[in-house]
Amino acid sequence: MYSGGKPVLPRYTTTIELPFGSIIQDIHLAYDEVHTKVLSKKITPAPYPVIEGSSQVPLQTVIDETVYTSKELYPDQWITTLQVAD
Repeated sequence: MYSGGKPVLPRYTTTIELPFGSIIQDIHLAYDEVHTKVLSKKITPAPYPVIEGSSQVPLQTVIDETVYTSKELYPDQWITTLQVAD
């Protein structure tokens, strides 16, 4: 999910279909070594949502400076999982 003014980053989403009645006992997620890369430009910010039928359409996207000037990583979590109710 994108947030207005924050960087639009690539993401990977997958769905695993299991046979009916399967019981998941544990999930382990892992990722490879982290690499850094210097970019020549800022990453494009996501546009803000607009209400359908609204006459107020933003002319340009405003950058969220709290993210773009922060020393912290964005996003702060590399992996998120969807919690399914029992």
